[in-house]
Amino acid sequence: MKKILWAIGLLALAACAGCWANETDSGSSAPEAAGRYWDFDDVLVPSSMQLNKDESMLVVSEGHNGGLLTFKDNLELTSLVNFFTVNMSKDGWLHKASFKYPNVALLFAKPDKTCIIHIIESTFSTSVYIWVAPSAGSR
Repeated sequence: MKKILWAIGLLALAACAGCWANETDSGSSAPEAAGRYWDFDDVLVPSSMQLNKDESMLVVSEGHNGGLLTFKDNLELTSLVNFFTVNMSKDGWLHKASFKYPNVALLFAKPDKTCIIHIIESTFSTSVYIWVAPSAGSR
């Protein structure tokens, strides 16, 4: 009986070692991209967010893309706020203001344009509305 328990223990240990090896191998590979640039080349959006073309409107004029892009997924509001705050800064945007409760609006600016990101969290999904427009007097 001791030999059987000993053998079961060794098999369990070997199985766990295999799991640990797989975790280590997968951790060493390149991480999945954190985001994607859609039609605004300086506004990074989380990779899992899905573009809703029916609720979006893109305006293209003389090298400038503006308008409204709408996304939906099931991400937490706080993680989205952190994602946009960090990545907009990396893309050269200046965080000008924030509004919160019950939803969040983030306002960013560059010398030639302004961006508003409105995040609405509901029970089963989160919607993100991204407006980009030229700043007054930039053209």
